[in-house]
Amino acid sequence: MARHLATATLVASLTTLAGGAHAGAIEIDLAIEHVGIDLVPDIGDNRTIRLWAVPPSGHRIDALAGNSVVEWTLEAVGGSFYQHPNGGWISQDVNSALFPFFPELEHDSYFTIGRLTNSDNALSEIGVDPASFEAGGPFSADNGSIFVLPADPQGVPVSMADACGTEFEAVLIGQFTLIGTDTWLEGSMLIQGRDGAGESWQVVVDHFTLGHDCDRNGVPDECDLVDGDSDCNGNGILDACESGDDCNNNGIPDSCETDCDGNGSPDDCDIAGGAGDCNGNGILDECEADCDANGVPDECDLVDGDSDCNG
Repeated sequence: MARHLATATLVASLTTLAGGAHAGAIEIDLAIEHVGIDLVPDIGDNRTIRLWAVPPSGHRIDALAGNSVVEWTLEAVGGSFYQHPNGGWISQDVNSALFPFFPELEHDSYFTIGRLTNSDNALSEIGVDPASFEAGGPFSADNGSIFVLPADPQGVPVSMADACGTEFEAVLIGQFTLIGTDTWLEGSMLIQGRDGAGESWQVVVDHFTLGHDCDRNGVPDECDLVDGDSDCNGNGILDACESGDDCNNNGIPDSCETDCDGNGSPDDCDIAGGAGDCNGNGILDECEADCDANGVPDECDLVDGDSDCNG
């Protein structure tokens, strides 16, 4: 099954844990689920997404953590996290009974393992100071964790479909409402779990970048590109989202359009600005054949009655 993962860089490696080490390295993928655009009113552009961890078949997830070697971090690059005053930094703090009274609470930003609210939720936490995150800023923890016990069913993967439409067996590890026109996630963490034999493992997710959606269509940019959206210069940025010039407003960056005279401006914009195109063919006069070097393309000279100098 082809995976359209909303990731740029994922580095996975195995470290030994107390209580047993898994034999051989495993790979953990991360996937983004799109929840909605502008679900929280009156805070500007915002987008709610869910973060899922995709372990190998038969594996479960028991903990997210950070330590002095691998810090647990998460940042809303280009914006901030929405935080509801009646919520908290983990799913245990989200009470669904309050949703009718505080609808925006449903779109709070928080970490979790396998549950969206405090209902049927055995999640615990230790050693984390979430003050910055709860204020909408970056999250970090170098000696803390959230965890469930190996017997808790919420650590078992369930079926989900990511924002690209690909289906996985995965474990929910967070929901985040990102404030900003094009805000995305960057972070790192330790993910711990057990395989089907009950042996523990721990994966180092050294750095990840997730959730670019510059055109705010609910599809990660890398999935738009897979689906055929234009990226004329191959820089990984949708043409519609390029920050460079687009003098004719046609959705194609100027750098990708024909520029026969090399002046940095597309030919059709030069022509619209008064540059010569005597025959109306969309090519600057100075870029056409001009055998007598009089500054007029041969085709236009012939129309004007001049002799055919090239025979």
